[in-house]
Amino acid sequence: MKLNKLNKLLELIYHETGNLYEFKAEELSLLDAVNKLLYKLSGMDRGDELTVVKLQEFVNIILLKLYHYKSLGFVNTEVMEQNEVYLLFRSLYEKYVDVFSKGNVHSMFELEHFHNVILLILILELELKMLDPLLSIDELDDLKALRSKVLKNVSAPLRSSLSIKSFVKRIYTGFDTEYGTLEYSKTDLLCLTTSTYIGVFLRVKSLKLDYTITNHHDTAQEPVTSGLLNLLVRLIRLVKGKGDHKIADLLLRLRSNSDVEELSLKGDKLFRFSKILKPSDFINKYFDLTADSSFHSFRNLMDISLNITKDLFTEDILKFTSELLSVGIDVETTRLKIHKEVYLLAHFTTADISSWSDFEEVKELFSILRKCFITISNKKAYKGWKVFLRDTSLLSPTTQSLGAIGELYSDLGLNKIDLPKSSKNNMRLFMQEDFNKFKEYAMKDSVITLWHALQVEYSNYEFSNSFSIPITLSSLATNYLYKELVDTVIGRKNYHNPQVNGIFGMKSLSKVFTPLGIECCGELHEYIDYYLGSYHGGRNESFMYGVINGTFYDYDLPGAYPTAMSLIDYADWNRQITIPKMSGDDFMDKYGDYLIESYTSLKVKFQFPASVMYPNLAVRLDKGSVIYPLSGVSFCTGLEIQLALILGCKLTVDIIQQDIK
Repeated sequence: MKLNKLNKLLELIYHETGNLYEFKAEELSLLDAVNKLLYKLSGMDRGDELTVVKLQEFVNIILLKLYHYKSLGFVNTEVMEQNEVYLLFRSLYEKYVDVFSKGNVHSMFELEHFHNVILLILILELELKMLDPLLSIDELDDLKALRSKVLKNVSAPLRSSLSIKSFVKRIYTGFDTEYGTLEYSKTDLLCLTTSTYIGVFLRVKSLKLDYTITNHHDTAQEPVTSGLLNLLVRLIRLVKGKGDHKIADLLLRLRSNSDVEELSLKGDKLFRFSKILKPSDFINKYFDLTADSSFHSFRNLMDISLNITKDLFTEDILKFTSELLSVGIDVETTRLKIHKEVYLLAHFTTADISSWSDFEEVKELFSILRKCFITISNKKAYKGWKVFLRDTSLLSPTTQSLGAIGELYSDLGLNKIDLPKSSKNNMRLFMQEDFNKFKEYAMKDSVITLWHALQVEYSNYEFSNSFSIPITLSSLATNYLYKELVDTVIGRKNYHNPQVNGIFGMKSLSKVFTPLGIECCGELHEYIDYYLGSYHGGRNESFMYGVINGTFYDYDLPGAYPTAMSLIDYADWNRQITIPKMSGDDFMDKYGDYLIESYTSLKVKFQFPASVMYPNLAVRLDKGSVIYPLSGVSFCTGLEIQLALILGCKLTVDIIQQDIK
């Protein structure tokens, strides 16, 4: 984009929005200079009337040059210094001359922001071209596809900043099946019951004027590209017609509407038209499966949810659309995104889902946790709807039955109907003798499931400012504990996760900089593999095999691990002791007194006496399996070494590691 073209664009924006943003002349000139150098680097002429094909060629050339180092495997900062795209920045920013002299953390911090600036420039070019009214549908689709390709490489917080308003359509469906006997056979299915509720939300992201992240490792220093980064985000948002100048008016109007409830999430606002939640608002359906049990399937359950709710969203969406129009935000021109979500809810999903007629086709969509089917990620989709599967047995205390959950809501009449044991053992006979009571009994299960899940969702919001149904009750408690400790005790400003910075987490390293591994991540990279490798989970195994007569007792302590871990303090990542290579006995002499009060991770070579029946040092076979041999090499903790020495093990601390107080 030439500077005169950019000036014309800014004039149009100013005419429409007023002076919401103060665009500095030097930043605009710098943007034009960078853009000019990118075209020069691509070997193409820069012009106002760049064709779609030429623009695609330009973007792909820059991406190829930007990511050239990925073909080199393990990359260090010296390689990045010679990157063609980076060099053009160095020619414009004097501060970039010494970027790599300040250490890995600072280098990565600057490189990530530089990387985002290049991608945002390409996105701005594509957005400007998409304003051309003469583009064909195919050309527009090609540009959108290329924009998506570029956008997916932008850091997530910046990517989300390019969109600020969206609708959320959410369907909640509790479901349950009844069987003729306790065998849970597909051929013995009697009925499927569903209970459905909907939610419509308007999500408004907090409008920020600063999209950069300061580097807390370097006295909160801003990246040298902060001004250009902020300029690009604002320009892209304004070109896309996001109506930023009207957001304040919209928030004011929504908050003045007594019928609208505001939920404050992490950096966002969620609005919904308030209503008193009642079980009578649920849409309850009963489906007879005695004639055709194949109707019970994932696809039919989803279709039931979508079909009975398709007209229910209209009223609330029209209300929100009216609120948007009242402050001058046109839903069509602002391209409001609609997030569509379905929560499928059951109690002890194994019985209900394993009998789906299409179970073999869809089982790979789900994960298993404590013998229950759930979805861990939100990438499962059906007809454009994201699917979340939740099991309310995981959202209740251990071994809590659905009847016990119903008792919690007895004041609402949600008690599970009590049946004699004979009826439970032969539900088919019970259905034949008293169909109305059978139907009421079956229907109550899906209603209780849905109601309890909705209560947990709101509790999750109150505890952690996340408006979603968590996977487990313990994850809700974890969110609450983290929020309380970080926000009220530790203080968010003083507590940092071990990563480079908020915009560039450790998980981003391999994706952004090399597909073959993490090349530098500050000091954390030197230790993290040891700590992960030394954690093996609990050990539970049997040493007796075959058929043995008699009564055996297997004692379980519910919550044993979290209870024990609650006694452990936070690791002080700044107090670490380097342990040189030494024998196990020397290690105990020097560090034995610290083991109880420290986090210790070591790599050791060991040899147990042949007389030891149950050696305690784990050796990992693969991702999910460990063995306990008499000799080998193990990643382990200090206390495990202490026990091994008591058992007579001879060992050597093989590689330097850290002992964190």
